Amino acid sequence: MSDRIGFGVRCVASVVDLFMMVLLSVAGGLFFGSLAGGSTMVARATESLEVPIGIALVIGAILGGFMVSAFLYSLIEGMTGSSVGKWLMNIQVRAEDGRTASLETLMTRWVIKTGISPLGFVALVVGSDWLSTLNSWTGFIAFVGCFMALGARRQALHDRLAKTAVFRTSA
Repeated sequence: MSDRIGFGVRCVASVVDLFMMVLLSVAGGLFFGSLAGGSTMVARATESLEVPIGIALVIGAILGGFMVSAFLYSLIEGMTGSSVGKWLMNIQVRAEDGRTASLETLMTRWVIKTGISPLGFVALVVGSDWLSTLNSWTGFIAFVGCFMALGARRQALHDRLAKTAVFRTSA
């Protein structure tokens, strides 16, 4: 267990990942927004759409680009056990005994770690107060669960549930 990576290094990797996710989300949002903006300009030229509908289309495309980019970026860790931040810090998610984790195990961890995000989106779309409250509580639990990596086992809540841990990679 002493070769497991604790909170500090994982936190730095998460900050790098957050920065990368924001960059990709902005790029994705701008890309999809520009596509929608181009179609809006064509629609305005032919007067087949009202301007407010066109603006809503662009905003929706930008938000959609953000969500798709963030989702795909987070999926990298679920598929490989690593992310840009983890790669830069020379750490990787593995089975809790240190062996290479199976794709099923990595995806289980990913769903546990990020599963609250789609819940919040559904709550927003359907306008459900109780789903929004549930999302807030599960997000809070996931956030607090990350601090479990400060303990002797050096596993966050999502690691314990998925039977994974984060280890230094062999350079």
